[in-house]
Amino acid sequence: MKYNVGYYGNNNMLKKELTDYSNYDNGEKINYIDISAMDDDLLEATAFNGLIFDTSIHGSEKDNNTLFNIIKSNPDIDIMPIISGESNENSETETEKEYKLIKEKTGISTIPYLASCEKECKLFMMTIFSTLSSKTIRNMEEIENYELGSRENILKVLKGSVITLEFKDPYTNDHSRRVSSYAKQIAIKMGLEEEEIKAIEDAGWLHDIGKSAIKDGVLMKTDKLTDHEYNYMRKHAEYGALLLKNAFAPGEFENVIDYTKHHHERYDGKGYPDKIAGENIPLGARILCLADCFDAMTTQRSYNKPKKMEDAILDLQQNSGTQFDPKVAETFISLLKQEPEKLKETLGISIDSDGYVQVSNGPKIDKELIKENEKAEKNPEI
Repeated sequence: MKYNVGYYGNNNMLKKELTDYSNYDNGEKINYIDISAMDDDLLEATAFNGLIFDTSIHGSEKDNNTLFNIIKSNPDIDIMPIISGESNENSETETEKEYKLIKEKTGISTIPYLASCEKECKLFMMTIFSTLSSKTIRNMEEIENYELGSRENILKVLKGSVITLEFKDPYTNDHSRRVSSYAKQIAIKMGLEEEEIKAIEDAGWLHDIGKSAIKDGVLMKTDKLTDHEYNYMRKHAEYGALLLKNAFAPGEFENVIDYTKHHHERYDGKGYPDKIAGENIPLGARILCLADCFDAMTTQRSYNKPKKMEDAILDLQQNSGTQFDPKVAETFISLLKQEPEKLKETLGISIDSDGYVQVSNGPKIDKELIKENEKAEKNPEI
């Protein structure tokens, strides 16, 4: 597992250093997360090991509450305050005042680091991440050994890994949360037991966690995958099940593990990894399969254009009984045909004037790009 470090501030030099450090130098260990780009739900679901924040800009109640909530939710977090920008008497006084408030609220006593120029930002990076504290090392060992205590704590760490994984690709941002939401509503509509609904909801969050083991060169490829790359990518379902099996004690979360492993099985037996069919596929996996496909077909991806709602519903109908469980497809289609207000309330989506599905969070559909691509398809270069 990786060390999740969040930054809250507007120091662009430091943001660049953090991005470069996590992407190129220490990508196996460090995940950098821009906290200002996250909504409240994502913040709540993310486990942070380290928190960097700019003491000079957090005077508002909202900003301070964001910091307080992160620290409260992650009691063993490493606190790394910084001072950005040019210093003068007034700014120093204001910074001191704001930082004193944070210290009083949280009980932290870390001395702020200077990061007001490129040299200071680089020095900060070298100082912090080349000599991680003993507490940090202990936290990392606990995460790597999956000894976090309660199952909910483990789930929180794993969800945080999914969020950071999806941050790499703007086209898949928030994908797992939407799949989890769609799957949960299907399960509720089908009248499943509360425990089963929770398992399906958790599996929705974690169904793609195995992609963390896929090389970025394949995972982020915008061109069509080769046969070899495609077969390699399909391994993510098995990798995910293996990761979850190692994360939880024997007998724990068995349903979540099974649903994660089999969410790409098809009702007609032509899916993967085990090519099981019909009722032999766990119901939770059949629900995830449909929820996952619906999100993929209606959101814009680097490799395909989104379908309009009416086309997506037609696709679900046409593939009912082959790719999808007919009962699951029928249930979800009934949810998709709800009144606009109810649709937004239950599934978090709306239909725009052109018929496209707009999600509450995540990537917005670029209609100009769609038009350009359609024009290129009609008039290919000779």
